[in-house]
Amino acid sequence: MSTINFSINVKALDCYVYAGRLFLILQDGRFVCCSYDKIIGYLKQQYPDLKPLITLAFQQCSHLHSEAAKAILGVKEVMDALHKVWDYAASTVNFAIDFKDIEQEFTDLGTIASMPVLDIKMYNKHVYLGCKEGLYEFLFDEIFGFKKPDIKQRFDERIVHVDAKYDTVVLSAGGRGLFTGNVPSADTTKVVEKEVMDRSFRSAWSTYNIMNYDKGNEFTYLVNEVKKLQLKERRRTRFDGQESYEIVTVGKEQIGMEQLMEPMMKKQKINMDEVIYCFNSHQSGYFLTKSGVLYRLNLLSRDDDYYYSTNILREYPKVKGVEGERPVSASVLPNGCAIEYFDKVVLYQDKVSAVIENTPSITVRSFVNSYRYKNILVATKKDQCTFHSVDTLDTILSTPIIKRRSQARLSDIFMDSLPDGAVVVGDEYPF
Repeated sequence: MSTINFSINVKALDCYVYAGRLFLILQDGRFVCCSYDKIIGYLKQQYPDLKPLITLAFQQCSHLHSEAAKAILGVKEVMDALHKVWDYAASTVNFAIDFKDIEQEFTDLGTIASMPVLDIKMYNKHVYLGCKEGLYEFLFDEIFGFKKPDIKQRFDERIVHVDAKYDTVVLSAGGRGLFTGNVPSADTTKVVEKEVMDRSFRSAWSTYNIMNYDKGNEFTYLVNEVKKLQLKERRRTRFDGQESYEIVTVGKEQIGMEQLMEPMMKKQKINMDEVIYCFNSHQSGYFLTKSGVLYRLNLLSRDDDYYYSTNILREYPKVKGVEGERPVSASVLPNGCAIEYFDKVVLYQDKVSAVIENTPSITVRSFVNSYRYKNILVATKKDQCTFHSVDTLDTILSTPIIKRRSQARLSDIFMDSLPDGAVVVGDEYPF
């Protein structure tokens, strides 16, 4: 489960990759961006023999999941060879770029009026900044103009977490509650003044519903009223095979954690009193216990009844040194997750857990909803941003083509005579 990684030596507070651009919020308050491909170009210059792998790892993980790639990597022997190359690069690539050497590549987007920025989210060409003094926003297309983007305050509550999907932005304002707003195509967002929940410190999408966390280990499931969109009604038609929905009402029904966990608690699969932190992906819930064990459960629905399956999908092993330690944040990845602790970041993947960062981070984020960058995890530290490309090859099914067979005697294969040119060693083929 090794990661291929590189770093930018820079004093930043946060880092974000979106639509081919790399954004940095610097510690002096400046907001800058540049072409992400140019940064990866520096890496390819350093390791020319690994150019194709670097492309797959940092620029186009989507290539790995194309139909052509699935056909090729479906051959286990090919997959095994790629795993070996990946592990080689993970142990070889140790590349760092000094920001002063590439600063000329960055565009200065302006100084953010409210510092520090507590969260950042980019969605449907909208850039959202959650700050102490409220929500700030500008449109992505503005960065290509001759003027600096118009970064304006759109909401005046302290925003600690921002998320967006299905043309809906979700804002966590701590003790002031959970707020939402509609994301327009080419205009700024108008946030609904009435809170949906009284408390919210973070939220995450669960398909088209929302999981709201009012504590690190407590949540409420908000079931939204939705309308399924026909292809002609969609704003974006890039992924025609995927279903798309419009949120009609946020939180039409609220389901408490106890109700979702009731089947699990009845069978005593997990002692919820031992859970110190929980978070979710679109279809799963993650529960970390005091003993350091992380569980992943499948969230199911039947006749509008939502519940966690009593069949535990996965139990990740403990990591030495973090038993009982409360996480700072968690990031979901295509085949696992990463948990940020005070002085380290742990990657949980398949049935393995490993520390990938051994120093405190300011922010740790992934881009699991991205088409091209969903396998990337970025840890922003005091003097450095480190980009980890996580191995997601195991999400592709593969089957061995070359089967190991017991050696056959020649007399069992050829009843009459040997084929022309056959070489015999003893009574067996020499292979």
